[in-house]
Amino acid sequence: EARELIKAKDFNALKAFLKNVHSMDLAEGWGYLEPNEKIIVFKLLGINKAVQVFENLKFSEQSFIMNNLDNQEVTQVINEMAPDERADLFKELPARIVKKFMQLINKEEAQDIRDLIVYEEGTAGSLMTTELVELKKDMTARQALVFMQQNLRADYRENIYSLFVTDDGHKLVGRISLQDLVKAPPDIMIRDIMSGVNLIK
Repeated sequence: EARELIKAKDFNALKAFLKNVHSMDLAEGWGYLEPNEKIIVFKLLGINKAVQVFENLKFSEQSFIMNNLDNQEVTQVINEMAPDERADLFKELPARIVKKFMQLINKEEAQDIRDLIVYEEGTAGSLMTTELVELKKDMTARQALVFMQQNLRADYRENIYSLFVTDDGHKLVGRISLQDLVKAPPDIMIRDIMSGVNLIK
């Protein structure tokens, strides 16, 4: 259907159609599109869905997209990627391309890449992400949920199971499962429902 809309140059209908297609389905069907069709579809996706599709493509397809978008468009995608996915991408890129985009992306994201790219594939470090949920023990359950909604990407929130609780010095003091947080009374304090943690020393 997407290809038919492209042939008809009905890009408004195509954009509306793409909103109702799951990002994983788009990634799985990516190979059925012609090269020019891939770029048209990618540019019509909202940034969140574009990033989700991009993260689920093979490196060869990611490279094709990066080579056919302008620097600003590519930079926006890279900035919004999950830290571990972004580090995996940069490990595959030629050194000159890495250098160029390290200068273009946000300083925080560039530092994330430096922190994660040093780990070899298959090690625990290569699977890590610098994106985490840090709640304060003096938050209410309602405040904690609002904090998550405002500070985390939608696709990252979907994969969260445990939340970390810290004090004012960012020291770990407890944890709470997302399920328990959602079930908790809105006005209860996080410190009253969190579990203790056993720290590895």
